[in-house]
Amino acid sequence: MSRNVGMALLCVLLASCTQVGTASVAGALHPWTKPDAVRIGFYEEPDTLDPVIGQMSFSSDVYQLIFDGLIRFDDRGHPIPDLAREVPSLANGGISKDGRTLTYHIALGARWHDGVPVTSHDVAFTWRQIMNPANATPTRVGYDRIERIETPDDRTVIVRLKSPYPPALYLFKDLNQGAIVPEHLLRGNVSLDKVAFNRAPIGSGPYITTAARRSPRASRVVLRDGSRRHL
Repeated sequence: MSRNVGMALLCVLLASCTQVGTASVAGALHPWTKPDAVRIGFYEEPDTLDPVIGQMSFSSDVYQLIFDGLIRFDDRGHPIPDLAREVPSLANGGISKDGRTLTYHIALGARWHDGVPVTSHDVAFTWRQIMNPANATPTRVGYDRIERIETPDDRTVIVRLKSPYPPALYLFKDLNQGAIVPEHLLRGNVSLDKVAFNRAPIGSGPYITTAARRSPRASRVVLRDGSRRHL
């Protein structure tokens, strides 16, 4: 778990934003106000910015900004497509009749923030890292019900389950142990516990990490609008 640092400050830079703060004089901005920035304070610092090993539930609020899952949830808690073109179902053939196979198709145009395409291999890599005993992943519940993940092409993910497991549909969401991480940046590490990526990650989500600073008094992560690119 993270040490208590009093306040971790997350600055999310938006392309357009209303004025933040209060003015000391009519028509003037508060000294802290930046018209294109939103500041979000947490009472603790996120233990990591890598969702594979994140142990603090509130860190998911940050992961959702930087990373994508195959699915995410709308404001009513319903699953909606994220990296996947659609949520698997019996009706669209994404869930097999025996309930043991889920098929996802990666959206065209999905890219990491460094420009590299997101592929099915990133999904398989993420699962392998969740199951990797060298990583301090806080839970593998549900992921241990997966027998294997097949990647017949760069855009197709086939999840083979050991037995029917309805919650498997929600395993690869944009939260702790589910958000997809980039294989091309993390492959070759025996463990992800102490890699530099954990403090300055590259994701595929709506915001891009531009700065990360850690100090005993307060830590700060700065994000800017990454402009969603899934088609």
